[in-house]
Amino acid sequence: MTEIAKELLSRFLPTDEGVASNELKVAVVGGGPAGLLLTWKLLNAGHTVTVFEKRKAYQLNEAPDSRSYNLTADGLGLRAFGRLGNLIYCAGIIVDGRAIHSPSGSLWTHPYGHRAADHLVSIPRGDLLALLAATIIGHRKCNLCFDCDVRDADVYKGTVRWKKNATQLEEELEGLDLIAFADGVRGLGQQKAKSQPGTNSVCETEDTPYLNLTISKEAVTQARLELNKIHFFPAEESLGIGLPNFDGTISLLIEGRIHKNHREEAICPFTGRVPFSFYKQVFDKPEQADGYLQRQNPKLAEILQDFSDQVLNVRPGHFIESFITNWRVGPLGILLGDAGSCAPPWAGFGMNLACSHAADLAELIGQFHDLQTALEQYNKRRQKCTDVVKGIIKAHGALLNSGIGSRKWRREQALRDRREQVFGERSEYQIVAFEERGLEDLAGLE
Repeated sequence: MTEIAKELLSRFLPTDEGVASNELKVAVVGGGPAGLLLTWKLLNAGHTVTVFEKRKAYQLNEAPDSRSYNLTADGLGLRAFGRLGNLIYCAGIIVDGRAIHSPSGSLWTHPYGHRAADHLVSIPRGDLLALLAATIIGHRKCNLCFDCDVRDADVYKGTVRWKKNATQLEEELEGLDLIAFADGVRGLGQQKAKSQPGTNSVCETEDTPYLNLTISKEAVTQARLELNKIHFFPAEESLGIGLPNFDGTISLLIEGRIHKNHREEAICPFTGRVPFSFYKQVFDKPEQADGYLQRQNPKLAEILQDFSDQVLNVRPGHFIESFITNWRVGPLGILLGDAGSCAPPWAGFGMNLACSHAADLAELIGQFHDLQTALEQYNKRRQKCTDVVKGIIKAHGALLNSGIGSRKWRREQALRDRREQVFGERSEYQIVAFEERGLEDLAGLE
């Protein structure tokens, strides 16, 4: 790292001199955006934090796992990041609207809104994680453990049992005041939460498969794809979403819609084969892959000429939309991010919601001297916000999947734009994504 880069990064480090009146010893299970942001904020307030992350140490320009599609930070997420939001602007690229490429080849662009703040920042997932980790590594009150596996956590005694994958030796961290589970929708935290009487995890959708690709800089230039737009490639049985990168490439996610036959067998949305399985490769022949893309969206097939090279013998990724009814896990555990509410990628909310959880929890811990009061307030606030978010995701999903880019869809969007410009009407999505305290106001929070 150059001296300039070190100096720039040093401006975003949490204070090393914070002293909390009620200093806590905290374990964060899961080193994604929400877990790392919570860690940063707790360190900045003077608490001691240990982070457990199953992946290896993050590096810039490297995907940490198969979910290498980009993240988009909106106003909700950027406010949660606080001054770290400036780091995201530095590493990401600003997008101000949608570019919709219909199967017929027509192009239609549409802004997210008509205010200066109505934009997103697209940043590769790996880059965001590497930058967040770099701000806390080396802090005297932080222990960031990569490549480890949390075997169990006792939310009554305040202990975490874990092992370093390199050595396979088990260790135990004791004396914890709080265990924050930011380990995803199928992680240990949600498993423990669902085992509690009266706690349920409600899945709004079944697992949805997707393909993860990259449109090269050369292809982007040749097709004249704007890098200040998120690109949508709608089709009858799929939807492609392209997020721009600072290096001129576009990260592309193509989601498919699973249907079932008369025998209730899942049909592969990409090939039509039965039964469909997330654990099997989608395409095993180049002509099979190219034929699929040509049928779905000829414009995308024209742009992505190396499609078969990228997807051949590759298993699909998958996501799910789910919400939990109780964010507390025993007296010392709490859920964070996807572990509590998991939004689908096309909603654009996932990372932003997760980081708003982290910011809210850290603020409440600082506000209330009693930790139990802070956790109970956080639980109530998350439940109210979840009710709002579920409705917005449903409406936003209908917006994206109901003939996006069609003539009827464009007319409806033009009317919405006119009402916004003349009467100042805003959709709930715009309110949450771009307005100060938008989610809190819709949820009726103080």
